[in-house]
Amino acid sequence: MSVRVKSDKQLARVATNLAIGVVGLIVVRLITQFLPMFHDAGWIVEDKLTVQAGVVIAVDALLLSVLVRFAIEIRAYLLLRFAAISSAPRQG
Repeated sequence: MSVRVKSDKQLARVATNLAIGVVGLIVVRLITQFLPMFHDAGWIVEDKLTVQAGVVIAVDALLLSVLVRFAIEIRAYLLLRFAAISSAPRQG
């Protein structure tokens, strides 16, 4: 199998993982925002942080980690797919 085929499969796998992760976390975020049990749960820190806000913060942190993982995988794909560009010659 050539390097191009391997790298294309890697890109497809990364894109699929991104789509599944983002869609799943957005669904969880929407559920936590609209379920009444999160609204009625009360405060984590009195008058500052509700349970609902804490859950949304946690889901957003997970979403950020999915996006960072995607960026790392895309960087690896691009390094494998394209040759490094040598630095431009210095003019004296």
